[in-house]
Amino acid sequence: MSGGAVSLIVINYGTPGLVEQLLRSLADNPDRDRLHEIILVDNGYPEKGDLRTLVDSARYPVPLQFIANRQHGYASGVNRGAAAATGTFLALANSDVAWRSEPVLAPLQDALEADPQAAAAGPQLLYEDGSWQRSFGGFPSVGEALRQVLLIETLRSLHRSRDRSRNARPVDALSGAFFLVRRAVFEDLKGFDESFEFYGEDIDFFRRLAGEGRRRLLVPAARLTHIHGASSRQAAPIAYLRRQAEAQRRLVARWHGETAARWYRRLLVLAAAELAVVYSIVSRVHPSARWKQRAAGATNWLIALRSVGP
Repeated sequence: MSGGAVSLIVINYGTPGLVEQLLRSLADNPDRDRLHEIILVDNGYPEKGDLRTLVDSARYPVPLQFIANRQHGYASGVNRGAAAATGTFLALANSDVAWRSEPVLAPLQDALEADPQAAAAGPQLLYEDGSWQRSFGGFPSVGEALRQVLLIETLRSLHRSRDRSRNARPVDALSGAFFLVRRAVFEDLKGFDESFEFYGEDIDFFRRLAGEGRRRLLVPAARLTHIHGASSRQAAPIAYLRRQAEAQRRLVARWHGETAARWYRRLLVLAAAELAVVYSIVSRVHPSARWKQRAAGATNWLIALRSVGP
């Protein structure tokens, strides 16, 4: 077994059922022996609940620590949890992830320990039915938006969904739903930027890692179920997507200036309109729940983008 204890930090925002599902999924998984502790952070405490009254610590083999965070921002929750952690590695998780039968922490930790310049590693996320889910992305920029307009990113995603390689590879940004990071590096960078209330804090963190010359690895050998969007369904879909769009625009403005941010949003609007049309046509030709969901998602994304300006 690799050295270095792991502290799992789970952010809860009114989703105790998802937290318990996550904990149950660890019960028979080999990864439980790698966990030094599980830190459950109640964001929006106490209005959004108190896990101490809902989760029975005695039912789980790993020590549980409960932290009340009266703020609502995801970044503040992660930072509070990290401040209380004592493990060498931090596993940062949304409440809507669940372990499958195979280990996740083991391949992630092994990948980090094999590459001293790598600071963070993330798994291949899967939908509940076992199908591929996008687990990484590029840093927001005008060039990245242009690739979306040209459907290059869509075609790449379709290709990668069929890629069965299990080898670790460097990427720009991992999914913030779950990733493993060296605690010392997280502390050196002073954690997440809490000026991001929700969304954008993870991409900003990975960009700062890149600025320090630290690699971020996608490890397809590690596979984790992500109930996509379950932890964010507390907000209306359009409102939630608007927060995403605003955060992305803000990141581009921070890194490349206000003019670039305006062009970035305009290109995303065009790309979203294209996808809404394409997915709508495909969903009529191949009427399945997945394609209908994609068509609805693209339409909602377009509405959200148009509401962000200029």
